[in-house]
Amino acid sequence: MAVSNPETEKNLLKLADYLGDETVGLNVVKVPDQMGLTEAREKHLEEFDEDFKQIDKTFREYFGSTDREQKYLIVFDHSVSDAILEQAEREAADLILLGWQKAMSFTGGMGRITRRIMHQANCHKAILRGNYPDELKKVAVAYDGRRNSSYGLQLAHRISLATGARIDLFHIVSPDASEQEKKNRRKELERLSVEEECPLDYRIIERFSVSDTIIEVTREADLTIMGDSARRFSLSHVGNRAARIARNCEGSLLIVRRHQPFSKETVLSRFKQFTRKRKQKKEVKQDNLNLNEDL
Repeated sequence: MAVSNPETEKNLLKLADYLGDETVGLNVVKVPDQMGLTEAREKHLEEFDEDFKQIDKTFREYFGSTDREQKYLIVFDHSVSDAILEQAEREAADLILLGWQKAMSFTGGMGRITRRIMHQANCHKAILRGNYPDELKKVAVAYDGRRNSSYGLQLAHRISLATGARIDLFHIVSPDASEQEKKNRRKELERLSVEEECPLDYRIIERFSVSDTIIEVTREADLTIMGDSARRFSLSHVGNRAARIARNCEGSLLIVRRHQPFSKETVLSRFKQFTRKRKQKKEVKQDNLNLNEDL
């Protein structure tokens, strides 16, 4: 599922086309709290916002240029994040793909919409920072053996098979690490390279600063993929390391977070969706009563 605005839409569509077998493009029209959803739909037909016109045009043009299965949805809701979360559930989305916005800052300035999705979505999440290149020759993957970076390697695999790009798999170790640890890491990368069905090079980089190293790698690669560094039960929307790299990198960066069920974020999301649906039913019932009174 690609969630976008006019600034990031084309980049997300191109990337989503390589990552999934089916792409659901979601265009959420935010409705003022004082306006009913039915009224908003009728008004929307008369006053189509310029941004949404451009999104609509881009989606339809892109749909005509690809053979993959795609769907375009326009959803009206009082809450953009609620609409995204509910549609992701309804479409059984495996991945929600978000675009980095110019005004977005990972140090507390990340929009509430993105923050909620990163916290509560019951599927994998990814944020694309920068443009998706027209031609991919090299995809770098920062690998640390954890679930998020492993998922990043899976996505790189799909991109490589679709584009022919070569994967640069690298692991960063401290120069102070023991020779046995370095040997174990090299064996792990060697094992992964044998399992891959696409062109792949692997290397061990000895540096003290992981963040600075990844930032340097982003300058060399067409696209760099890294796993989110936030801990599973942390309420941080993106880990500190990923945040710093995103703020300072010059190339294109994809930050991924693999979903794990039964987390406290999942429980909270379920509860909020339950209470929200009850509220919506009351709103629809009230709208129907008002309509009958008008008649």
